[in-house]
Amino acid sequence: MKTNTKKIHSLAIATVLLWLSSTAIAGPGHHDKKEAGPNGGRLVTNFEPHYEFLLLEDRSAQLTFVDESGQPVAPSGQVAKLIGGNRQNPTQLSFRLSDDKQALISEGRIPEGDRLPIILQMKASAEASATTERFNLNTANCSGCSLSEYACTCGH
Repeated sequence: MKTNTKKIHSLAIATVLLWLSSTAIAGPGHHDKKEAGPNGGRLVTNFEPHYEFLLLEDRSAQLTFVDESGQPVAPSGQVAKLIGGNRQNPTQLSFRLSDDKQALISEGRIPEGDRLPIILQMKASAEASATTERFNLNTANCSGCSLSEYACTCGH
């Protein structure tokens, strides 16, 4: 009887430890709903100010900076670079100030295709070190939030 109690006790402890470790690996907010950018694009939050990546109809990329309340703000000297597409022959794009001076627009087009690997590098200025964001540009529509999958806010 003592052996069974010890086994049950050990099994219970192991189960709790496994559950705790899986929660730690998943990280906080693993299934939390994400925020979309002001134009329905992917909100990048590892850079200040945060910015939205949006694929335009002509396959150029638009980067819109946002303030703490999620409202668009004009760029102020940031420098961006995008690398994406075929990994054997990647496309590299630089960005320029949009005509209305409210966003950065890629100087070229992102290649055709779906689920393209994208690397975005953002600098606060030309001399600053870059912050990198990596994701797959999946342009399929999400059935849960109706945004493109790359900008999905469902948290699935």
